[in-house]
Amino acid sequence: MPKLPWSFWPRRTANRTPEPAPLCAPEKVRVVLEVLDELDPRQVEILKRFYLDGQAESEILREFQATPEELRALREYVRSKVVGGAQAQPRCRAAGAGAD
Repeated sequence: MPKLPWSFWPRRTANRTPEPAPLCAPEKVRVVLEVLDELDPRQVEILKRFYLDGQAESEILREFQATPEELRALREYVRSKVVGGAQAQPRCRAAGAGAD
């Protein structure tokens, strides 16, 4: 069995459950784009303003006439879809990991 570097193994959190390995950058982008394609344009614009533009939550809520619960639900939905979609995706490995 080849010796794997420490960076290959999942890190453990405080509660001793392993963290998922990070997605490779191209795979992460693909998963996020797939999730955004499922949303309506209003939801995409809300997320863009919040995450990319750094617009204040209160401004977004006012402009889109949304409630804090709606924004929280949208963010949770997208997060769960990205993490859920990531479960079936190949993971990044440290260079040389798994080589015979």
